[in-house]
Amino acid sequence: MNLAQTFTPPADIRHDTSLVDGWRFIKSNVTGAEQESFDDQSWAVVSIPHTWNALDGQDGGNDYYRGPGFYRRHFSIDASEAGRRLFIHFDGVNTVTDVWVNGVSLGQHRGGFAMFRFEMTSAARVGGDNVLAVRVSNAAFSDVAPLTADFTFFGGIYRGVHVITVDPVHVLMGNFASPGIFLTPSNVTATSATLALRGDVYNGDTSARDIEVQTTVVGVDQSVLTVLDTVVHAEAQSSVPFSVQTNVANPHLWQGRDDPYVYTTYTVVSTGGQARDMIVQPLGFRSFRVDAEQGFFLNGNYLDLHGVNRHQDLLDHGWATSWGDDDRDFSLISEIGATAVRLAHYQHNQHVYDLTDRLGFVVWAEIPNIDSVNLDGYLDTTQNQLRELIRQNYNHPSIVFWSVGNELGNGGGPDPTPTVQALNTLAKAEDPSRLTTLATYRGIDGETLRSTTDVIGYNVYLGWYILSPSDFPAFVDGLHQSTLPGRPLSISEYGAGASVRPEQHQSPPLQPDPYGLFHPEEWQSLFHETYWKAMKTRTYLWGKFVWAMFDFASDGRNEGDTPGRNDKGLVTYDRATRKDAFYWYKANWSSQPTVYITERRYNPRPGGNITVRVYSNLAQIELKVNGVSQGVQTSNDHIFSFNIMLPPGATALVEAFGNAPSGTIFDSVSWTAQLFDVAAKTQSNLGAALYLLGKRESGTAKLEAAVAAYREALKELTRQRAPFFWAMTQENLGVALRSLGERESGTTNLEAAVVAHREALTERTRDRAPLDWATSFGNEGVALMLLAERRGDTAMAETAVSQINTAIETMRESGPAQNTAEFELMLSNARALVARLRRR
Repeated sequence: MNLAQTFTPPADIRHDTSLVDGWRFIKSNVTGAEQESFDDQSWAVVSIPHTWNALDGQDGGNDYYRGPGFYRRHFSIDASEAGRRLFIHFDGVNTVTDVWVNGVSLGQHRGGFAMFRFEMTSAARVGGDNVLAVRVSNAAFSDVAPLTADFTFFGGIYRGVHVITVDPVHVLMGNFASPGIFLTPSNVTATSATLALRGDVYNGDTSARDIEVQTTVVGVDQSVLTVLDTVVHAEAQSSVPFSVQTNVANPHLWQGRDDPYVYTTYTVVSTGGQARDMIVQPLGFRSFRVDAEQGFFLNGNYLDLHGVNRHQDLLDHGWATSWGDDDRDFSLISEIGATAVRLAHYQHNQHVYDLTDRLGFVVWAEIPNIDSVNLDGYLDTTQNQLRELIRQNYNHPSIVFWSVGNELGNGGGPDPTPTVQALNTLAKAEDPSRLTTLATYRGIDGETLRSTTDVIGYNVYLGWYILSPSDFPAFVDGLHQSTLPGRPLSISEYGAGASVRPEQHQSPPLQPDPYGLFHPEEWQSLFHETYWKAMKTRTYLWGKFVWAMFDFASDGRNEGDTPGRNDKGLVTYDRATRKDAFYWYKANWSSQPTVYITERRYNPRPGGNITVRVYSNLAQIELKVNGVSQGVQTSNDHIFSFNIMLPPGATALVEAFGNAPSGTIFDSVSWTAQLFDVAAKTQSNLGAALYLLGKRESGTAKLEAAVAAYREALKELTRQRAPFFWAMTQENLGVALRSLGERESGTTNLEAAVVAHREALTERTRDRAPLDWATSFGNEGVALMLLAERRGDTAMAETAVSQINTAIETMRESGPAQNTAEFELMLSNARALVARLRRR
């Protein structure tokens, strides 16, 4: 082939059909459900991706369902596929999966994150109806990692399912669901590189074949860089390995975020001049190294690896997310200016690795070997998870690090050292071209284990769980100089929790209880300011990874403003709100001109002298209050500070301006100073804390104290002086009274709850604040339902049904609302109550 030519690939030879809709599901194990004739018409109808823990896995209590579920689906295979090999392919199912087609068992997969496939040629009917049955369990298995972890293990078929058909002569399909070809660039410079290709082909014909394997490397403009060609002889019904190598002149290098150039390779398998199979894979030419003193180098040049950890779940979806959700996540990661991503703590879907290739992020990829290990089969299944991770993702140029463990020893159990050593040996055998790593927490896993991998990361939370952020610089220098001398060191996790709710603010902030209910956003900002100022000058740290980019579900947690959530994200769980610390990093990491006024959600706020802080990467910032300039500031640390006066009861429009080559960049916030005494706000916050404690404990003492605190706050928080906080406190009082009334036999507190909600509704009108109105209206309905049950009042119960239903409809019309599921349950209860009362 003339390398000056452009390349036009043949039409797809493999046929891939996604099975999305029309699935039947039941959340239990059903005897005989694998049989073709089983009647599943009473089961729920679902679409894939799907998880049965989308709600109970994020609501706290550590009581989400962990057990079996069964899926079934009818599918057909076109008659034109006769004579081809047939496979059923899964992109990700958690945790242990058994698969049948037409009642024939195809096999079992153990592990919740990798792709896997089974051949079904002999079991499936071409040209007719077929029944796919899948039993899944996310129960705890002693041989399957992770045994434990600080995140929810969402059960179900949470990624795609495909029917794949291939010609009898094809690149081997049975290689751990990998693409089957492995591209290794080496000796990479701007002027030359070596490219090696290996794989296996399968001859499913009835006679021996000479099989040509031709791989064409194509640039973004479809120009041909090089062609690798080899011929192998394969006997009938057998596979044979192949390998070929070539030298490449002047490759366009993959340069991370600056120039993430990705070639596309087309590997065509042919016999007698006829194309029988084709595999399409990415290829990037890059070299890298890590120095214990100087950090990370890409293509011979120092690159500061700074970025984030990313979990794959999303509010109300769990792990059952879409490619569009991934695109949004990585748009945010790009916006912040990250150069690297740690994909925690498991294999992510293939679209994610495609994104990191194209966007230029250096990737730390890992298996879920977390907290503790086990004996009796654990090593075997974990090695399989590592093989799957490496072989399925071998060709992605963005991946530089394979991680073999996280915080091992944190969960007790057997010594993890032999397991990690075996995994490290396997990783180097599978892929000697990349670096191995692991993450430790305070060295709990032992010196020998920490010396196993090529490089290492430390998870550090000084200033959150222990000590102070100011202790970090000395701690990390001690690691570098004394604990791990000569070892390439990264900070694989660091972070602090933060709520964005109006009541969760404090300025200046005090270090909060990490296990408490108050996680002010301002402390998270201070934490990250301290850490990044220390890390940006310590180039010996080859990587710095914030924990985490997004809030995520951890159903066993009970802290911050939401049970069941780890709130250390720079962005909220629903991806709707970038927290202040997000913009701190954007001002430090991104070249996009940035101006951001912090503490914008602290509103209303106490009046008086206020320090306005602005994050920016511009040279100067001017601040205006109600149009009047407060002066111009410069900064050498991306933080610009101004002191202003905000009189009690006043509202101020605060604007920050900076000049960039593209023009003026500005940001603005509006703050209202509270008229009431700060003590009233403190009483309201106390009531919120006592209410949450009371809900978690038996008895009524805490709930009674919460009611008392809210009523004390309302003495100062009048509607005339502070309407927003008055309405919020009235609403919170109503919820506390309702909870108290549920635990008592009388009706006094339930009647008072109805009154409090109605008071809140006088300010929370439907036209001004539809979501707030719907919450109060729905909560009044719930209180009416409970009161109707005590009184035996059918008419009141019918009113409750109407109010709760209206609240749900309003929430759906007005935007995303987290309380819909709870109100839907209450609606069901209210309807059942009406039915019972009518039968009397």
